[in-house]
Amino acid sequence: MRRILAVAFVAALASPLLLAAPPPQGPQWTRVAAQVSPSAREGQAAAFDPVSGTMVIFGGDGMQGYLNDTWAFNGTSWSQVATATAPPPRTAAGMAYDEVSGQLVLFGGYNGSSWLGDTWTYDGATQTWTEETPSASPAPATGAGLFTDPATGHVISFGGYAPPFYDLETWEWTGSDWVQLDPTTVPSARASAAISFDEANDDVVMFGGLGSVNTYNTWTWDGTDWNFVFASPQPPNRSGSAAAWSPVLGKVVMFGGFAGQEANDTWTWDGSTWEQLSLRRAPSAREAHSMVLFPSTGKIILFGGFNGRRYFSDTWAFGPRPTHTLPSRTGGVIDSSLATSRSGSLGR
Repeated sequence: MRRILAVAFVAALASPLLLAAPPPQGPQWTRVAAQVSPSAREGQAAAFDPVSGTMVIFGGDGMQGYLNDTWAFNGTSWSQVATATAPPPRTAAGMAYDEVSGQLVLFGGYNGSSWLGDTWTYDGATQTWTEETPSASPAPATGAGLFTDPATGHVISFGGYAPPFYDLETWEWTGSDWVQLDPTTVPSARASAAISFDEANDDVVMFGGLGSVNTYNTWTWDGTDWNFVFASPQPPNRSGSAAAWSPVLGKVVMFGGFAGQEANDTWTWDGSTWEQLSLRRAPSAREAHSMVLFPSTGKIILFGGFNGRRYFSDTWAFGPRPTHTLPSRTGGVIDSSLATSRSGSLGR
């Protein structure tokens, strides 16, 4: 009888009906098969540009040294943007979209010998870079966190590494000048923190980073002030991570970074709690990569990074799990993705 039951169990495992069972629900990481892509790099500035409807990246550093090329991702493929002028080569610059001017704003970075304090804007309609001449600006720095202010739509810059100190100043771009803000509460000085807009709570969340004082904490910016959030548990402290809003989950998603070593864990933030996701597949461990929400698809696009030994040029999407089906011999379907195996800066 045991033999009969065992044979029946094995047969059931091979049944096309079981093989055709639906895949696990929830968003997943999926490798994007881009035929053309930017060269392998880390520390590139990245932001979504609503004007051109593309994810724009600039510069970074890789095997070819410090870079100043501009690339755009349209949701399926990369193309290099031939701009008449461009900012000088750099890594670890900050970049974000200014809703008021309709331009991307790039600030700071490191070129191998100097910390930079110049400001450039990118017009997605004409694909042109323009160097700005503000009367005041943040100190030259690398790893500053730039993001769109949920209250004003202007770009905010926080922190960065301005030798010999880490910075804790908050500045706002007005469209032609930088103005230093004076919030009541200020996070400890830091650079290379994970920062993302949180649409559900209409604020910006910041986690971790590098600093001389404790950076193992979570903060939010509400358009007027910084607010410390006591979150327990938290992800292991890290720098060089990246985060973006996921409309699919209704939460902020953070991936990777340097946490004693390069990591490839995925965490979500709901406004009060961090939670680690258990996923079938993920990009390999890395830091200094880019993550940008692509609004038209609801997917987060991840590109590049560094794992301590090699630079990456791969592109990943985090969003609804695609279902790829193959015909079975019995007329059913088999989800081919079930056979997929698990995979797993401040200037150098």
